[in-house]
Amino acid sequence: MHKPEPAIYELGAERVGLPPADCVFVDDLRENCEGAEAVGMTAVLHRGAERTLPRLEELLGVQLR
Repeated sequence: MHKPEPAIYELGAERVGLPPADCVFVDDLRENCEGAEAVGMTAVLHRGAERTLPRLEELLGVQLR
């Protein structure tokens, strides 16, 4: 099992005890983000901390910086 196969994202969500819709996935490859979105996760395409951190703060409601 590997990204971007749907089963890997579903397994990850199961292992953390959340439905995929409650998960945020971060990756630097667009196809991996698309795989996560296909199972209902919110995906963040990582292109640097200056863009990723603010997006995660918005999604998670926590301050990371």
